[in-house]
Amino acid sequence: MYIRDAAFAAANLTALYAPYLSKSTEIILPSDAAWNTSVEQRWTVFAPPTYLGAIKPATEQDVAKIVQISVSNGIPFMATGAGHGASVTLETFKNGIDIDLGNFNTVTIDEKNSLVTIGGSAQFQQVYDPLFAAGKEFPTGGGPCVGVLGATLGGGVTRLMGVHGMVVDLLQSVNIVTADGKLLTASEIENCDLFWAVRGAGHNFGIITSATFKAPSLRNNGQYLNADFAFPASANRSFFEAVEAFNDNLPAELALQITVTPGPGITFNAVYFGAEADGIALIQPFLDLPSTKQNISVVPWNELPNVQDFGTDFGTCNKNSETDFYGMGLKNINAATYGSFFDELAEFYTQHPTISPIWVTQRYSTKQSLTVPETATAYAHRELGAHQLFITSVTNPTDADTLSTFMKNARNEFQATAGTSELSIYVNYAHGDEGPAVWYGDNLPRLQQLKKKWDPNGRFNSYNPIS
Repeated sequence: MYIRDAAFAAANLTALYAPYLSKSTEIILPSDAAWNTSVEQRWTVFAPPTYLGAIKPATEQDVAKIVQISVSNGIPFMATGAGHGASVTLETFKNGIDIDLGNFNTVTIDEKNSLVTIGGSAQFQQVYDPLFAAGKEFPTGGGPCVGVLGATLGGGVTRLMGVHGMVVDLLQSVNIVTADGKLLTASEIENCDLFWAVRGAGHNFGIITSATFKAPSLRNNGQYLNADFAFPASANRSFFEAVEAFNDNLPAELALQITVTPGPGITFNAVYFGAEADGIALIQPFLDLPSTKQNISVVPWNELPNVQDFGTDFGTCNKNSETDFYGMGLKNINAATYGSFFDELAEFYTQHPTISPIWVTQRYSTKQSLTVPETATAYAHRELGAHQLFITSVTNPTDADTLSTFMKNARNEFQATAGTSELSIYVNYAHGDEGPAVWYGDNLPRLQQLKKKWDPNGRFNSYNPIS
C-alpha cells in the first residue's frame, strides 16, 4: 500500500497507522484546522518539504512503529523537533509523514551525577531555568527557540564552546530510532559507531527521541557580563579591525556576535563568562569606538537570551517565514575582507530594496573544542572560529536568483581569506547546495561507510545527506 497524495491520505493514514499506536498519538492532516496549532511549524517555508500528514507519537515505541509501518508501505518519513532546519535539501522530501516529536519536550536533571536528559523537541529556552536552578549551565547559542537536539546532531556551535567544547562533546548517550524501526541506545560503549556518527551528522542516521548530556556547573555563580553596542556604518573599518585583533588570542570565556542589518547598521554583542572587571577590560577596544547605543550589564546565565542584542532575536523565533538561509565558516576574521563586503552589501541593499539580508557572524573561541581530536566525533570543522549566517526573507523566484548569485560571490570572496584550504560550513548553517564534502570534511568517507550499515536505503537523506 503506497499513499500517493493527499486524496489518499485522508482515507488511509488513520487506518494504516492508528491501530498500532498509543491512543494518545495524534494523526493530523494538512487540511485539518489543528495543523497550524498542533503540528510544529517550520521556521522557514522557503524550499519546504511537503507532507501527506503528521503523526504526533506519544511514546518512543510509537516512533519505532511509525517508522516500521512507513518502511513496509514505502511511505517517506521525517522527524521534526523545533523545526529550525533551513537547508534547501528539505524540498526533496515529498508527500511523506511528518513525525512530530512535540510530546518529547522534557528536561530532566540528575544533579548528583551532573547530567541532563533532554527530549527530542525541547528548545534551548526550556533548559535555561531548570539548569540554572540546579547550579548548572549548558552550551547554547543565541537563538532560544532552536531545538537542542537538532543543533546537537550537527555538532553544536555555541557561545560556550571555548569553555565546554561543542555540544556533542558533552553528549553521553542518545535514544535513537534507526532506519529499520529499531529503538536503540547509542553511547561510547553501546552502538559506539552509530554514536560517533550521530555527533556531527546525526540527521542522516535516525530519529533521536532523547539525549543525555553532561551538565557543567555554573561559572562565576552564573553571573555573566553582557555588552551590546550599536555602531554607525562609518565605524565599520575600525570595528572590524577590533574584532580581527582577537584572531590569535580570543579568550575561552569571551563570545562575540556581529549583526549587520539593512541600512546598513551594526549591532554587536559580547558575552563574558566570568568576572565583570575582566570582561570590561577585554571589550575596552569596543568601548573606545564611537557607538550610537550601548547596554552593558551583568545578568544571570538563564536570562542572557532575553537581554542580548538589546533584547531582540532578529526574527529567529518567527515561524513560516520565507527565509533563504546561507552560511559559511572561517578560521579567522579578516578586517579588510569584512570591510570590502560591508561596502558591497550596502550597495546591494540600495540596488535591491526588496532583498534585505541580515548578516551575522558568530565569533567563538575554539580553545576547548580543539582539545578533542577531529576524528573523535563526526563533526569535522573544529578549527572554525567564526560562523557566518545570512538570513534573508525572499518572496519571489527572481529575488532568490539574485540573492543566490550575490551569495556565491560572497563565498568566494570570504574563502580567499578564511584561513582554510577549502570551503567549510557547519552543517546546520548550510544553504544546501555546497555538498557533503563541505559539510562533513575529512570524516565523510567513514560516514559513508556507516551510512551503508545503518541506513542503506537512504531513508534519512532529506537533510544535507552524506550521499
